[in-house]
Amino acid sequence: MNTCDSFAVIELREQTIIAQVADRLTRKFPAIPPDTVKAVVLHAHERFDGRPVREYIPLLVERYAEKELSLAAFDEGLIA
Repeated sequence: MNTCDSFAVIELREQTIIAQVADRLTRKFPAIPPDTVKAVVLHAHERFDGRPVREYIPLLVERYAEKELSLAAFDEGLIA
């Protein structure tokens, strides 16, 4: 496997994990439309474009997205 193939595998794995993050947060925030949750997760993921170290990005994306969704749900009165 050459370097380009390695990067492709890492990118695909990261995309799979980000999709799992969106699924988890959709279940955690059922009152928020799934498309909105996915958009928030993708927006959080975009914050890390171009960063060389990718290992912790899914974890950071989940934390940022969860915080944003919690604030949105609270503001909308969906959670107390």
